[in-house]
Amino acid sequence: MGASVLQVKNLRTVLDLSSGSVPVVDDVSFDVGAGETLGIVGESGSGKSMTALSIMQVLPQPIGRIESGEILLEQTNLVGMSDEEIAKVRGREIGMILQDPHTSLNPVFTVGNQVIEALQINNPGTPRRSLMTRVVDLLKKVNVADAARRVHAYPHQMSGGMKQRVVGAIAIAGAPKVIIADEPTTALDVTIQLQYLQLLREIQDETGTAILFITHDLGIVANLCHKLVVMYGGKIVESGTVSDVFRAPSHPYTEALLNSVPSVDQKVDRLYAIEGQPPALSADRKGCSFAPRCPYAQEICKRDVPQQEAGLSGADNHFASCWNMGRKT
Repeated sequence: MGASVLQVKNLRTVLDLSSGSVPVVDDVSFDVGAGETLGIVGESGSGKSMTALSIMQVLPQPIGRIESGEILLEQTNLVGMSDEEIAKVRGREIGMILQDPHTSLNPVFTVGNQVIEALQINNPGTPRRSLMTRVVDLLKKVNVADAARRVHAYPHQMSGGMKQRVVGAIAIAGAPKVIIADEPTTALDVTIQLQYLQLLREIQDETGTAILFITHDLGIVANLCHKLVVMYGGKIVESGTVSDVFRAPSHPYTEALLNSVPSVDQKVDRLYAIEGQPPALSADRKGCSFAPRCPYAQEICKRDVPQQEAGLSGADNHFASCWNMGRKT
């Protein structure tokens, strides 16, 4: 893997609600290198998408803001940039594939016009005819069948899988250094999911792009990602290589997520489920956010926030935040 392209350091994002400033991304740090895929997993409400929106700086307004931390794109800090400056980063330096292709594409414009729009931002003044040729090439790159004809199609004339490929073409139109994929396979059936993941691998192999892959599917993580970040309650509770985390899960939440994946080798009467619900947004949370759902929780877990420690695998880059790590009873 190449040198770090994107580094997030101690990022804290808050929503200014009537009840106070609520942290939705709390002291989050990670990095992803050229040609590397970092997976971010966790239940809905864990802070995955808010982390992505913070990087792109498209937080809900006027309540969302980055309170502290750094987002370094090849050592350039994106935090504090003006709207004009960050607009030049989006699409050109960092592309994003959103979860739902049905809402990502405008229904009243052809897919060709929507890909052209992404190209025009990066190539002002280039003749439209030249850009249309590039649109066809981009659609071919993402394996859209009969690309020369499809450029004139409207989104409703394409399947979900084809629309997601078009969204992928828009994301790579500016040849970005980083692609953020926010659960891009959720709306796709299993067969199309496999094809789409293979497409992302091919794009990465060809361009060396760093990929930040947000998902709830640990099977995808196992097959696509090199490193893994597990988020809960806006915090990273465990991080490391995929092999280290899967081999020696060190936080009870990671352990619970892995236990939630059905095994084809075991017959069970009832599938495993994590008891309780993710934590509600609150400005005065204490202790470990997972403590109310954790079978190993002790009094200290409810009172004090655990510090990051080396994970149970013993690997240098495997970390978890748990008071009871290695001492579970």
